[in-house]
Amino acid sequence: MINKFKKIFFKLIPEKDEFLEDIKENHIAYQNYLNKIIREVDDDVYARWVNGTKELNRGEVDRENKILYKTLDDAFNKGLSSTFLLTMFFQYSTADLYFRDREKNRWVQVVLNRKKIDSFPDHRAILHILDEEGMLDGDE
Repeated sequence: MINKFKKIFFKLIPEKDEFLEDIKENHIAYQNYLNKIIREVDDDVYARWVNGTKELNRGEVDRENKILYKTLDDAFNKGLSSTFLLTMFFQYSTADLYFRDREKNRWVQVVLNRKKIDSFPDHRAILHILDEEGMLDGDE
């Protein structure tokens, strides 16, 4: 019985995680763009959105989106996945405040070396939210 479970379980786990593989190959570039986003964008707006808070001012979100998407477009034009960059930014935005502030300059490494229990959502959870909201643009 346990062997059958193992066979089924391991079939469900992809051999390669495209998100982590791409980030690992380009970790310095992703960190540079993530630093730019963290400096320029109010991450609290996105933390409230990801966490499902209803108290969002549409004008505030639109203002932050303009800043965010300018940097995402620039990263995409340099060959990076804007979806993966956005996902890491949302992971950062929803992380424990002390932890993320302490680790912001090495956030990509934090994502790559994620612990089983951590202070921010797994990238698959964020990608699921983005997919449900129709925000995945297929650039990855």
